[in-house]
Amino acid sequence: MERRDHIIDVFMALIGERQFEEVTPRVIASEAGVTLAQLRAEFASRGHIIDAFAKRIDDVVLSGQYDDMADEPARERLFDVMMSRIEALKPYRLAMGELIAMSRRDPAVGMALNALNVRSTAWDLAAAGLRAPGWRGRLAVQGTASSFVKVLRVFVQEDDAGLPRTMAALDKALREGESRHKQFARIFGSAVEPDPRPSVAPSSDAADDLDDSVATQAVNGSENGVTGEPNAGSSTG
Repeated sequence: MERRDHIIDVFMALIGERQFEEVTPRVIASEAGVTLAQLRAEFASRGHIIDAFAKRIDDVVLSGQYDDMADEPARERLFDVMMSRIEALKPYRLAMGELIAMSRRDPAVGMALNALNVRSTAWDLAAAGLRAPGWRGRLAVQGTASSFVKVLRVFVQEDDAGLPRTMAALDKALREGESRHKQFARIFGSAVEPDPRPSVAPSSDAADDLDDSVATQAVNGSENGVTGEPNAGSSTG
């Protein structure tokens, strides 16, 4: 296993066992069996580790085969894509619970995690054969991302391996989102539409925008939130 992947795995295991504030760079380095210099060479901050983890999960989701869903309604396609994301998160359920809790304790962390969630949600839409262009799309992606967090709160509390409560929560969230979108579209126009380029690798205007702006700034530029690492003993990151 490459050092970078090993550090990610160690970090996620640690925040599944402890509060985020306790998982300092020094603790991560010690548990991963690397020096602080080696840790810094791989990741500039804990936020960068979370970003790399989010991209790892994105890769799993986007590597899935969804072509056989082309004739299914958009909501059902998105349901399958998002359930594949939840399945990929199963080994990290405890860590996800702590990240959700941390986002409530620290608004700066919440903003950074929201940016990553929005970015991933945009890619979920793309995998489902949908695109969300312009300002309407950005609102729709944010709304869908926020609904997904509510589903994750059910997921992190569910013990049943079949995830019936999680699936029910996701189905409800997507149905409600579909209803809100119809109301929104009647006034402002459609925010989400079929991707006219199904033969091209998944892409999303919203995802492209976020990779270059909001998500990148939130994860890589915050000095007070999840990404800032003024010293190894910082309690807020």
